[in-house]
Amino acid sequence: MKISDYKEKPIWNDSLKLYENNLEKQVIKDILFKDIEDDNTICKYAIVFGTSRIIEMKARVKTVYDLYKKKRIKKIYLSGSNNGISSIKNNQTPNKIVEENIDISKIYEDDLSEAERMKEECLKLGIKEEDIIMDKESNNSLESLKNISNNIDLKDEKSIILVTSAYHMRRCILGAIKYISPNIHYCPVIAETGYFEKDNYQNTTLGIQLANFDANHILRQAKEGIIAKSDEGNYQKKK
Repeated sequence: MKISDYKEKPIWNDSLKLYENNLEKQVIKDILFKDIEDDNTICKYAIVFGTSRIIEMKARVKTVYDLYKKKRIKKIYLSGSNNGISSIKNNQTPNKIVEENIDISKIYEDDLSEAERMKEECLKLGIKEEDIIMDKESNNSLESLKNISNNIDLKDEKSIILVTSAYHMRRCILGAIKYISPNIHYCPVIAETGYFEKDNYQNTTLGIQLANFDANHILRQAKEGIIAKSDEGNYQKKK
């Protein structure tokens, strides 16, 4: 889809680190969820994007473990520092929303990086340590994608699986197209929580806030050229 075709203009509040405008529901659904489908790709690597929100981290680890167990992947790339936007010190979710969604908004309060936490969980599930690669320095998903070439060589890869939450996937795909390669097939595998997906994100104020934030963020970053402006003809087509 061509993100650059949307006329909506994100209104960023730098002091709050949030977007002031609320996008229409259909716009959010189109930007975040349209055509995001797992096509059962089998490849070498899965990239798992970090988070400090407990429910999401556990879902992402379980999802990549299932891929590993089914032999759809051989290696797992875990990314995330202890300074991400969902960390205890940088979390942008307003206190009112946190209080309304206390069970699903809980955040880790230790000093571990997101990658280290995920690795601990992966090892508990039985994933071999030699099959895990970590990036503990990246503070956000785009830094993860920019830094990946420092840790693994992807030039001969035809496909890569991306694992993250539903509302976050489009941004990761568009970032991968720009910072890894536009010639790789990116297979999106959603780490489902029951709260942040296409059919249930509107059931909680936290789900609505996260979806509105990421949809605005995608529009803003695509218009500014920070991520690719379109994923048409790319991740949906196997190479």
